[in-house]
Amino acid sequence: MAEGKKSFLLGSATLVVWGGVTSTQADEDALNDWWTNEHLPERLSIPGFLRARRYACRDDSTKSTEYMTFYEVSKLDVLTSEPYMEKLNNPTPGTKQHLPTLATMNRAACQLVHSESRIHLNGCMSGLGATVALLVLSLPAGLETVNIWQGFIFDAFDKMQKSDKSIMSLHLVREDAAATQPGSTSQSYINSNLKSSEDRGIIRWVMLLEFSRRWDATHEGVRDVLKPVIDELSGASEAQKDVTFDIHAFAGN
Repeated sequence: MAEGKKSFLLGSATLVVWGGVTSTQADEDALNDWWTNEHLPERLSIPGFLRARRYACRDDSTKSTEYMTFYEVSKLDVLTSEPYMEKLNNPTPGTKQHLPTLATMNRAACQLVHSESRIHLNGCMSGLGATVALLVLSLPAGLETVNIWQGFIFDAFDKMQKSDKSIMSLHLVREDAAATQPGSTSQSYINSNLKSSEDRGIIRWVMLLEFSRRWDATHEGVRDVLKPVIDELSGASEAQKDVTFDIHAFAGN
């Protein structure tokens, strides 16, 4: 982390889960009630789970919602710990009912690489964004050019801060396949449509960019702000054909 810049993240590792729900196939009111009143308290009762945040992006044209949940944990081995695995392998009836409704679900246990916030926000108590942009870079496992992600992202972040004053924080994390795999193959996910990075032989780098303002439902403005990163990633993808990236934007849920 840069000198004099504070990270608002709690702990040194994260669990990022994202996926879509179609209203015609799932009861979203019941899903949200389960997450808020059962799943969230259960997860935060596990030693090492420090905070959980949930964001959503609604597409009325397709009647679908994409959700992203972001857990902050004290250290990476919390995500393979006995208390956590006990919960995963003994899912509640609500968990069995609702997790399978998340289509094209993604789950990544990640080690924190870098986190910083605007200097003038260093005195804030929380610094939690109203909107979060999620960028996922997928690299073949063992690819030696992983630093291409870490290197240019910091320069792009500086450019973005100058162009949009609502940018609050940047968090860069790297998936750890060994920490992701035990949870993703647990009883909780046995009937879910989970996209495994390990099965595809890739490692994911995830950037979470927090904004103080809440964007509209389309989040088109987010892509404009992220143009420096998109341009860099597009160049990387063209230079290395097996490098891919995805961009998502979510508002607080």
